[in-house]
Amino acid sequence: MNMMSVAVIGIDPGIHGGIAALGCDGVGKPIVPIMGEPLRIKDGYIDSGHISEFMVLHSPIAAVYVEIPILKKFNQGNLTTGVNYGMVLSPVIQHGISPSYVRSAKWTGDMFGHKNKYTKEVGIKFCLDKGFDIPMTSNRKDARRHDGVSDAYCIAYYGMRCLLREIEYES
Repeated sequence: MNMMSVAVIGIDPGIHGGIAALGCDGVGKPIVPIMGEPLRIKDGYIDSGHISEFMVLHSPIAAVYVEIPILKKFNQGNLTTGVNYGMVLSPVIQHGISPSYVRSAKWTGDMFGHKNKYTKEVGIKFCLDKGFDIPMTSNRKDARRHDGVSDAYCIAYYGMRCLLREIEYES
């Protein structure tokens, strides 16, 4: 499999989630940030049109990695989480891509080690150290970095590492 300037997209599907794309030219080449941004909300739900536009903008796409949401015991929020997950998956599938589903414990363990407790701050620091642009949540003085975008970048980075290992294995 020859890989030439393709994107891997990572999606944190929460209501405060993000979407990010990373690029790479192949095994042994640097993984570079393309773009990351918060998921847009429309009428209280994730805007699937925004995800579709993002995917068109960053084609060709080698893979899309989507975090599996954690559901708590039955409550009203689970219904919203399920609807939003469908809003995230729908444009990915419509673009002819079979998404890779990943649990947060899997990507955080692979990226940061199982003994290290992953925190949003750890993810943000990792992204900033790699040169990934993490937007602020607002223009206010007390604004913080958008952890949904940093998680999306981390998920994409995990996905790119998986893809590169697979290519290296096939070689």
